[in-house]
Amino acid sequence: VLGRHYKQRWHLFRTMATQLVQHERIYTTQAKALMLRGYAERIIKHAKRSTQGINAGTNEVNRVLTTDLARKKATLELAARFKDQRCNFTRVSKVKYRRRGDNAPVVIIEYRGNEYEKYERQKHDELLKNPKHVDVVQLATYAETLEAKLLNEHR
Repeated sequence: VLGRHYKQRWHLFRTMATQLVQHERIYTTQAKALMLRGYAERIIKHAKRSTQGINAGTNEVNRVLTTDLARKKATLELAARFKDQRCNFTRVSKVKYRRRGDNAPVVIIEYRGNEYEKYERQKHDELLKNPKHVDVVQLATYAETLEAKLLNEHR
């Protein structure tokens, strides 16, 4: 899978999962995002178990995530955000452009309910208020990501 040995794949997804927990949103290829989604869902499930005092959940979170900041954020912030939700913690949205070089499709994988959604809407409103500085490409990219998010939420 992905043309890598299983140890390389494990370390790749371990690093990507840590970055996803820290930043709550990352850009990557579609194939990697679909594989990462399972890891990201399991991290939240184990983080929720660790907040209930189950040691196996804590051990699994510590085994997968590489930094202390990511471990704390998963167990304290993300587990609290998704405490009433059983699944579908992540969202994968397609982006219009493809990666340069190999033309691979690029997507955004993110945890639902993050702060970037509010930030993007605020940035979009500021761009519309000051039309002299509107970047057409940036505005189009925002519109497409917002449309993809809305389509994913209504599925």
